[in-house]
Amino acid sequence: MTTDIARVANTPPSPVAHLREAHGIKAGATGLERSAKAEPKPAIQFDPEAQRKNLQKTLEELNNQMKQTGRNLNFKMDDALNMPIVTVTNSQTGEVIRQIPNEVVVRVAHNLQDLKGILLNEKI
Repeated sequence: MTTDIARVANTPPSPVAHLREAHGIKAGATGLERSAKAEPKPAIQFDPEAQRKNLQKTLEELNNQMKQTGRNLNFKMDDALNMPIVTVTNSQTGEVIRQIPNEVVVRVAHNLQDLKGILLNEKI
């Protein structure tokens, strides 16, 4: 009997007990009862306009850095597709050597975007 008590005393707490303690749930609680010290976490605030401005500012900084280092890379955000586009240009002629995603893919995606609503006009 003493060995059982010693074994239980030396056993580390279970992960569930650790999680309960971290979230302020009382021992033996059903999960609905929380201690007074646990406060609900605030909801994450998402501002799409601020996010868009931040992205635009970052792209401008990245483009300026590419110009300063002599690299012919240009980064921009396609607003209609909501995806970034990277272009590599020839510094002497200014022609586009490569675009990621490809120009054809961007054109097809724009056309598909324009077709939205034509195939189905009714709300379901």
